[in-house]
Amino acid sequence: DGVRMSDVEVYVLTSSSTFSAAEEFSYNLQQLERGTIIGETTGGGAHPGGVSVASDRFTVWIPMGRAINPISETNWEGVGVVPHIQVEADKALLTAHLDAINAIKAKTSDEKLKESYEETITLLNATNEDADINLGIYRGKFEMDATSYVSISQKGNKLLASKNGEIQKIELVKIDKHQFMAMEAPVKVHFKIENEKVTGLTLFMGNDKVEAKKVE
Repeated sequence: DGVRMSDVEVYVLTSSSTFSAAEEFSYNLQQLERGTIIGETTGGGAHPGGVSVASDRFTVWIPMGRAINPISETNWEGVGVVPHIQVEADKALLTAHLDAINAIKAKTSDEKLKESYEETITLLNATNEDADINLGIYRGKFEMDATSYVSISQKGNKLLASKNGEIQKIELVKIDKHQFMAMEAPVKVHFKIENEKVTGLTLFMGNDKVEAKKVE
């Protein structure tokens, strides 16, 4: 009796451990062209069955049925469900998120919305980068004026920023060479480099632009 959502995009994330009934769900949506499967090829168990005693020394697993899809007229036994987009399981969610946002962006004519989607895509792509970044060079205190400063610190593989020594810090994500974007605030940071050393930064906060000089 609920509202049908036949136009809503559906994503199913899989791994090599996806098996049996979970595979059938994925396979059926794929054959119906109702969902996008993202991740790894599944385990390949389509035939239900059970273990029987063959002798006093052996048991045997015997299939007692098989799933047959009316569209493909076959199933995924032994071969698994092959995703539309094949990626490692731990990257499936991020890949689905990117695919969904790109699909939504393609359907909108609102330029402000498109801009917002582009920023989200940039952030998501940045988190997907595997390249090692020497974040240590960005750490320090950056003075904006006599009473205001920005502190840049590092925690593991994350760069954090705070203003005037506040306890609350925001996480920065790399979007380009020496350029970062805040994860949860409309802030961009462009570090200035001279002779391979960080000498200052420029803060972009909405339409405002603030310069800061490294003092520590």
